Amino acid sequence: MDIQTTVSKRGADSSSSGTNPPTTTERVVSSRLRTASGVPVVLSGLVQRELSENSKKIPLLGDIPLIGFLFRDIDYVETENELVIYIVPRVLEPSADEPGGAGLRMERLWRELVEGSVIDSVETRVEGSGE
Repeated sequence: MDIQTTVSKRGADSSSSGTNPPTTTERVVSSRLRTASGVPVVLSGLVQRELSENSKKIPLLGDIPLIGFLFRDIDYVETENELVIYIVPRVLEPSADEPGGAGLRMERLWRELVEGSVIDSVETRVEGSGE
């Protein structure tokens, strides 16, 4: 199976005008794997680290050019996010409700008919019923 995982994040810059779409970052990872039906698969490795700066200040006093740093507090926060995907693939038989499901069943019946297994069972039923 082919798996394409996309992680996107809207930018933190909300000062842009309303007519422009917000800035986004997007990372795409493509994987191809092969496994048996029902066997779980774990995809990992999409790690995102972000450093943000939070500042608090006393109004007016924090804006004074030389001594304003005494009235400000700046915190640096580092966050780390990891995306882990758990997949349990299952092979399903198509049903008659699904598009193409009836066609696949008819094709299977046709193959059985051509091979003779259905014809033999019909002849056995006809001979056994006395007709």
